[in-house]
Parts: sequence; structure tokens; C-alpha cells
Amino acid sequence: MSVRKCIAASDQRVSAAFYQGCMSHLILRRVVNHCRCLPFQFKAKTLGVEDFPSCTWERLLCIYQMIEKTEVDIRGIIADSECYQRCDYVQYETEVEFIKNHRLNTVVNGTSSRVSVHFADTTCMKYRREVLYTWDQMLANLGGIFGLCLGGSIISLLEIMWFLLDLLQASIKSLRKTTVTTPNTNNYHLRKKEIIRNKLTAFEPRLKFLN
Repeated sequence: MSVRKCIAASDQRVSAAFYQGCMSHLILRRVVNHCRCLPFQFKAKTLGVEDFPSCTWERLLCIYQMIEKTEVDIRGIIADSECYQRCDYVQYETEVEFIKNHRLNTVVNGTSSRVSVHFADTTCMKYRREVLYTWDQMLANLGGIFGLCLGGSIISLLEIMWFLLDLLQASIKSLRKTTVTTPNTNNYHLRKKEIIRNKLTAFEPRLKFLN
């Protein structure tokens, strides 16, 4: 939904009045943060604001004034928000023209006016956005393209992983076989030298010195 920027009919968790409720919460959130009070029958948790006290009759004037200012800047709120319309919603662009009526020679009442509401043209431009592929269809199509171009599939990927694991296991076994503990030859040579010295001292003749 965040990618296509609209609500499709398959989004069952989102209600039809999602856009209206989301925009109302955004407007009230901005109003409450400015006036620092909560209107009646509203909770801070539902609006996502601080736990302000309830608005008194004096603070309600701030609420009404801020709502009018916020509705003027409604385009900025829509641009910064994540309130998505339905993918099949209808939006009408309105234009207002003031034309003086010269057909009536006599004016019935100076305070009266005539309003004519109609379509500007007999034709209209219609944009339609549809979901062509779901995630499983996209995965199946990509798998078919990879299989056609590269000659591979998920089974071939599993075979490559199995081959790499088998190769790693064989290399670990070969390393374990080649690692042989070599004896310490230095101690052996030292002991041999000590034995030779002991033998030499044992056969050394004793001389008697005469005065």
C-alpha cells in the first residue's frame, strides 16, 4: 500500500472511510497541539498527542479559529501525510466564475443571486490504477525469466549450496587428518647431552696428589 499510494479492494483491513478518518485525526492533532487542550469526547491516545486538559469554553474559540486556518492549508497536510485514497476514487476539479446576468432587465432583489452548477465539458479524463501482479505472481514470473535466460531454478540453487557444503566438509576432514602432533626434539637432545655428560663423569679417573 505504501508503494502504490492507494487502497485497493484486496486490502481488507482498511475500511472504506480510512481517508476521511485519517484526515480528521491529522487536522485535530494539529489543532490540539496548537491550542494545548483536548476537545470534548476526544482522548489523547486516539489522536496521538500529549495528555492535555479538556478545553474550556474560552479555549474552544482557539479550536474553531485553528480549524479554519488548517483547512486553508489542507494541501500541505495532504502532502505530508500517509492518508491514502482508494484506488478507484473520483475527484472533481472545481472552478468558480462570476458572470453578470444581462438577460434580466429588472432585478427581482438586490441581494439574490443565481448559481448554475454543471460540468465544464462533455468529456473527462479518467485515470485507472490496477494491481497487475501480486507478490506470488511476481515471484513466479521472475523465476520463469531466470530459468529461461540462465537455465537455473530453485532446485539448481539448492544443488549449488549442497555442493559447497559438501566441499567445505571434505576440506575440514582433510585438515584434521594432516594436522599431526610433532614431538618436541629440543628436550630429547638435552636429555641425550645430559646422559653423555653423566657417562663421562662416571668414567673420569680419580688422581691422587702426593705432597
